[in-house]
Amino acid sequence: MAPRRGTGEQPPVGMRRPTGEQAALNRPSVDLAGDRPAGRRTQLRQQVREARRFRLVMLAAVAVVLLAALPAIFLIRDAAGDPVFAGLDSLTLPGWARQSHVDLASGSRWCVETCRLRERTWRSVKPAADTDPVYERALTLAGWHPWHSAGCPSLAGVYSCWQRDEYVLDLWTRDAPCDLANVAPAPGTSSSAPDPNASQPIPTPTGSEPPATCTGSLVTAKVANRADPNWHR
Repeated sequence: MAPRRGTGEQPPVGMRRPTGEQAALNRPSVDLAGDRPAGRRTQLRQQVREARRFRLVMLAAVAVVLLAALPAIFLIRDAAGDPVFAGLDSLTLPGWARQSHVDLASGSRWCVETCRLRERTWRSVKPAADTDPVYERALTLAGWHPWHSAGCPSLAGVYSCWQRDEYVLDLWTRDAPCDLANVAPAPGTSSSAPDPNASQPIPTPTGSEPPATCTGSLVTAKVANRADPNWHR
């Protein structure tokens, strides 16, 4: 029978309630580290630190790749496309004035030992008197300005000097001589094709008598850096 309240009698030993220490010992064993909130917070902090560390490593890797790759890309692009020849390509010229052309280049674009000299010769189907004004107008539209330099050569035909930014340009328009080497042939002819890798510029006539002329005219533009003292040569 259950003891009466207020009598002061204690329940039998087998029916006593366990104390706090005994109750803790009687509980089933659990993973206290993973069950407590403090343990979960520690794991979250560790995961956040690892994520930050991973992001920093990735950012550092991307920065290294960009720093190493961008200069190489710019160098390859500069080597592949000369801005001077690109500018000559963009001149506003009618089709009859640029039937074909040949490009020559020598020297360094960064003026190492010698500055770079670019040379292009077009073939026009019309004589020099009709062709030269078209080229002068195209250069003016492209931002070139006449430069009345004391060293500007005077040759047979029409010769003029121009400047724009850090570049200078010699423009020489003359009636086309027959069988001139290193010049693009007139369209439709069967003359031997010029060597695009030729390193020698188109020769300047030196004889007292002008060479025999054929149909059309030739226009040569020589472009160099203004800092080059030998740019007229």
